[in-house]
Amino acid sequence: MISFQSKFPDTPTSIFTEMSQLAIQHKAINLGQGFADYPMDPLLIKGVTKAMEEGYNQYAPSSGYMILRERLSEKTLKEHGQFFDPETEITITPGATIALFTVIATFIRPGEEVLYFDPAYDSYRPSVTAVGGIPVSVPLNFPDFSLDMQRLQSKISSKTRMIILNTPHNPTGSTVTREQLLALYELIKDTDIILMCDEVYEHVIFDHQQHHSPLGQPLLRDRTVSVHSFGKMFNCTGWKTGYIIADKALTTEIRKVHQNNAFSTFSAVQIAIANYMEDPDTYERLSGFLQNKRNLLEDALKDSPLKPLPVKGSYFQLYSYAGFSHLPEKDFAVWLNKEAGVTSIPLSALTENFGDHQLIRFCFAKKDETLLKAGARLRELGRSIAPPPAH
Repeated sequence: MISFQSKFPDTPTSIFTEMSQLAIQHKAINLGQGFADYPMDPLLIKGVTKAMEEGYNQYAPSSGYMILRERLSEKTLKEHGQFFDPETEITITPGATIALFTVIATFIRPGEEVLYFDPAYDSYRPSVTAVGGIPVSVPLNFPDFSLDMQRLQSKISSKTRMIILNTPHNPTGSTVTREQLLALYELIKDTDIILMCDEVYEHVIFDHQQHHSPLGQPLLRDRTVSVHSFGKMFNCTGWKTGYIIADKALTTEIRKVHQNNAFSTFSAVQIAIANYMEDPDTYERLSGFLQNKRNLLEDALKDSPLKPLPVKGSYFQLYSYAGFSHLPEKDFAVWLNKEAGVTSIPLSALTENFGDHQLIRFCFAKKDETLLKAGARLRELGRSIAPPPAH
């Protein structure tokens, strides 16, 4: 047998894979992983079929079809008041996760540090490690999971090359304000630090709030790389299609890596999405649609021992079970899967700094009947389902 050294010796199986396997095993309602169980718009499906029939079945241009990039340029100008050239500043990618990795691989050299806010999407850290970078976590404030600028400043060093910002935030649902973006600029304006913003939930903002993106801040333009997901926007996560927006100088380098790790993205999907986006309502209605689902799950759990934390955006909401059990979060999530038949994600699997606060994450991007059925099961906690024994 050959000998080799693992690049990820301390990386276990993804918590999403683990909990989804448990959901299948126990026939549980899966509110864990961030995908919808309701159908996507048939018009978009027909659009892909039509594009395939029209011959869009070979390689797309490496940076993406111009019709789609032009649509995104128009969208960004309308939403953020800044023009990004579709020819030189927008790149279509096979999903947001590979876009994140592409950006990290483009700019991070061995020994350079990447700061990211904790809790975090679980691909950030291994992506940095894979290219020889040093991931540095910056804890968010608890319990509102807001940015702590003083804490961020204390983590910036001469080795810092990139800061990863995620808004709306996965897994907590917090968002950043315009004032925080300007404060962030003040911290890094005299450095060469790149700001990568993960904005895959940009169209899932609740309670009449506004999404604040660094793309809308001229002072941050020359150092911002923004990553987006059509999968989250249009409920087609299996199509793995996303995009990157960045200043021309940054995009030039990003495309050099992109052409050698992905090259291009599914042709027919690009054409279908471009045509579908002619109507902005296809994505502008998403916030109201998912806010209703957030509210439905909250109402369904009012008489349960699980208590929601406030959420401003994303597919997710954290719930506290502190009044019901003191089991560690992962143990409780496994127990809940088996005994109540509902799958969640323990916050501890997505954080280095918060330990156990008795918090689990639910995804409410589900059919109403799925949420109501899960709510009925979870209301039995403390009734027909006794609390788990303490360890």
